[in-house]
Amino acid sequence: MTLNSWLEELDACDEAVDWSKKYQTLPKAWIECPRGDWLIWLAATMEGKRGWPTKRKIVSVACDCVEMAIKEFPADEVESTKRAIKVVRAWTRGAVDAKEMRAAVYNTENEGCWYPLDWMCDYINHGNATNASFVVEKAVCTIVGQYSRVETIEVYNKAIKRMATVVRRRLKPGPWPGKKGGK
Repeated sequence: MTLNSWLEELDACDEAVDWSKKYQTLPKAWIECPRGDWLIWLAATMEGKRGWPTKRKIVSVACDCVEMAIKEFPADEVESTKRAIKVVRAWTRGAVDAKEMRAAVYNTENEGCWYPLDWMCDYINHGNATNASFVVEKAVCTIVGQYSRVETIEVYNKAIKRMATVVRRRLKPGPWPGKKGGK
């Protein structure tokens, strides 16, 4: 099975499937992937399978991406977001339950980073990999929202690449059903 056909089988977005055609192996594609949302999506899709990250690990990395986004805001505008991230991180360690975590996230509703946190809660509660990828994508959109329209595409591309670097540092891909035993 090729990487490309495996991603199609997993129902990856068309853009990711097209991008993957030039790669023979997952490790090489993972290292060169320009999009953090694609990496998080794949990890979340494979969550729980042998060798792949757990949901708690994926959420911890998603928190890193949201923290990157909130750096774009004045500190006094993101205090409840910072508190919510601490509670979400506590959930990743098993120190609080999902209900407490969700309540902390809802307290951020009027802040700029509420959307990625809300998608994170949906991923935690429902396990949908698309929701996990939206955490990263919405965090990027939060960053982009701080810039003028002229800068938007350039800022978006830089932010999504920076988030891919964050994801790669903390998550490693597991086996895939490709050539030579899945590695």
